[in-house]
Amino acid sequence: MEIFSNLAKTLEESVAWAKEPRDGKTLQAAGIMAVMQIILLVGAAVLILQTGGSLPQAYLQAAAGGTGILTFLAVALVVLVVFIIIQGYLQLLMLCRALVKIRGKKCDAHPLEFAHAIAMVIAIALYAIFSWPDRRLLAIPAVALLLLAFSGMMPIAAMISIILLAAYYVIIVRNATRLSMALPYFAEKGFRGVGAALNYAWQATHGKAFSIFATLAIANAVLAIGAMIITVIGGFIPFIGILVAAIVSSGLAACQAYALVSVYNEAVKA
Repeated sequence: MEIFSNLAKTLEESVAWAKEPRDGKTLQAAGIMAVMQIILLVGAAVLILQTGGSLPQAYLQAAAGGTGILTFLAVALVVLVVFIIIQGYLQLLMLCRALVKIRGKKCDAHPLEFAHAIAMVIAIALYAIFSWPDRRLLAIPAVALLLLAFSGMMPIAAMISIILLAAYYVIIVRNATRLSMALPYFAEKGFRGVGAALNYAWQATHGKAFSIFATLAIANAVLAIGAMIITVIGGFIPFIGILVAAIVSSGLAACQAYALVSVYNEAVKA
């Protein structure tokens, strides 16, 4: 079947960055991501050990004593936001390298392009939630909410409303699956043209939503399970459990980026 054929190819290409000739830039991005995760995990572990494993109670006591809990939380929040931003940028670099490796396309991800990519992701989410390519479908949640308002007088209305909202959730997943192909296209075009990328993704994936969803879902599940097994095995080895977890996590991020581009490559061929 086509899905199994695509799945096999996606799994093979998801590790293309680690095969000869290895992609140095992907390895660098994965290495930086791993180091950041090690620093975060070690820092959290040290903090917990210093408070005797009772971190929440310790900082509640500190707050009661006025020793700067708000400052601590503010600093922790800033560190977390910076960590997320850098991790997101590294994942974008991996996506660009996947486009180069799998599709032979030029792709350069600079900080400004990262801002454009964030705008693209937000646009994909909004388009999927509000079913923008086919706005007539918004009638489904509208009717569901209307029925919910009358559920007090008609108990069956609540059940129908739940069924309609569940159906619209499936539509959102379908929309998101098709529109997810907009991000690789957007990167290929130099991170320009949000609307054009969304329209292209919608047209190029017509009739392919289930195939794309199944391939990505199964491929990511297989990769995640493999990563979990390696992490668990590594956790039994003294002192290097955190190192193994960080390396596997960063490698999984690279595999997922390459898997997305592999599925995109197949989806836009026809």
